[in-house]
Amino acid sequence: MASDISNIIKSEIISTLESLLSVSGSVEEIKLLDGNFDSESCVKTTVTFEYSDNSSVWNFYIPASTATKFEYLMLGGVTEQKETIDDEIKDAVQEIVSTISGS
Repeated sequence: MASDISNIIKSEIISTLESLLSVSGSVEEIKLLDGNFDSESCVKTTVTFEYSDNSSVWNFYIPASTATKFEYLMLGGVTEQKETIDDEIKDAVQEIVSTISGS
């Protein structure tokens, strides 16, 4: 059921954010985009899951304002928070998405 996978995704997102960022989190809802996408700058991460003869592709869109906070929190807040996306921020987002997907 779709609701079952949504609950798993919510749980893994919360668990990953709490362990990697040392902050508590919650997921209010997971929903399908209706074709309209906010014009805010995002980091897009594509994950391909392979299951024998089947595969599934998921896209994660992380707003730039959130992505910059991810790196800052992963480093324990000892650096200045960046305003723009760079390679380190992309790496932080990739690690978070990879951890969620691996779970």
